[in-house]
Amino acid sequence: LEFPPRAAAAALPHQAQPEIAHTFRAPERRPMAFLSLAYAAATAAPWAILLLGIPLVGLDVQVPAAFPFAMVFLASLAGIFLLYGWFFLAINMFQTLAYLGGLGLVAVVAGNRALRARAEQRLA
Repeated sequence: LEFPPRAAAAALPHQAQPEIAHTFRAPERRPMAFLSLAYAAATAAPWAILLLGIPLVGLDVQVPAAFPFAMVFLASLAGIFLLYGWFFLAINMFQTLAYLGGLGLVAVVAGNRALRARAEQRLA
């Protein structure tokens, strides 16, 4: 076997290479601050209407027997949503699944107990 002779530049592969000049793409235009605030206000308006309208309508608040279980259920749902945010920011999928298994079990048991207590209260 005979190979063709190498060029002088190829003989020294670890030579300094020419600098690569890169230009970044121009950033996309952002909407005006007023427009962004208007959409944020439109998004928050239903919540404001709800919170301001509850006292006007008159809310009959009774503490049912299922209240402790319902609060645990709602807290576990909030924990699941916070876990999703934590997954997005910091942890990996396998850690998320481990935590979700525990929170999901608590949500299922507490939700079942809350619905059972509510059904018993309704039938009584």
